[in-house]
Amino acid sequence: MNRFTAIHGEYAGRPELAEGWSCSHVTPPSALFGANGIQFGTDGRLYVAQAMGNQVTAIDTHTGEHEVISPNGGPIIGPDDVAFDSAGNMYSTEVMSERVSMRTPDGRVSIVSDGLPSANGVTVFNERLFIDEHRPGGGLFELYPHDDRPPRQIAENLSGPNALAGGPDGKLYFPLVPEGEIWRADPETGALEKVTEGLFHPTAAKFTPAGELVSPQAGNGEVAKIDTVTGEQTVIAKVRPGIDNLAFDAEGRLYLSHFVDGGVAEVSMDG
Repeated sequence: MNRFTAIHGEYAGRPELAEGWSCSHVTPPSALFGANGIQFGTDGRLYVAQAMGNQVTAIDTHTGEHEVISPNGGPIIGPDDVAFDSAGNMYSTEVMSERVSMRTPDGRVSIVSDGLPSANGVTVFNERLFIDEHRPGGGLFELYPHDDRPPRQIAENLSGPNALAGGPDGKLYFPLVPEGEIWRADPETGALEKVTEGLFHPTAAKFTPAGELVSPQAGNGEVAKIDTVTGEQTVIAKVRPGIDNLAFDAEGRLYLSHFVDGGVAEVSMDG
């Protein structure tokens, strides 16, 4: 029995066919139920958040073997993005339950903060935890997973920020998806600065191991490298539209997730 059948019961039966028609499986079921935020864990595997599928899956990118880390029906609800600290704790933004959770390496899950509408992007930068809210008027926050301090707001009234990362200059970089822009924020003062514009629904801002800023564009499937000084953009890869997020492994290989079909793929960066 597959998960769809288990959930929907009698409504998940085989289709009823008209006389003269036949139906058969062409491909096996996907191991993923959507694909949103992705990040490499401390164990070297690629972790895939699946907001609509309500689970997190870890993939060995060398063998393709996968393991469900947080299953549907588990304590992590609707995970949209994930990040890791050096101790191996996994942080998940639960976009539909307005909260951020922490899963320890031994599997214990606790709530870091709640009351964060559309909690979406998450990153651990210099062992500090940051998240943003993907909504009109969204905020950028620092959270404190190991004590009871409330979230500290760094910036507010942001137009749909999404997957974020810390840069070599100590700033936090994030896209404003509907605006087609990448911005950076000083995590101490909240000072904001536009980095570039004219992108087609950029969904993430991430850095290569060499410190180069890269952003995927959901609208046209292009992945752009961006000069953080001049804002100049160079297309380094192009795939189908619908990119949700990206991650680099330790060797600098690029992986993309697609929210349209729930796929994750390694992509070359030669344009």
